[in-house]
Amino acid sequence: MGRAIEIPHSTVASWRKQGQIPVKHHQMIFQIAQAKGLTLTPADFFEKSISA
Repeated sequence: MGRAIEIPHSTVASWRKQGQIPVKHHQMIFQIAQAKGLTLTPADFFEKSISA
């Protein structure tokens, strides 16, 4: 995905480590995913947590 949105791999790796994608990138990622036929939901932008 980093290549598709022209973001360095290290930046995408830090998003993964932090467990979320910065809001300023959400719309662009949604648009690229849609153009590639991928389905994303808002939950895909945040780390999954376990509820008690």
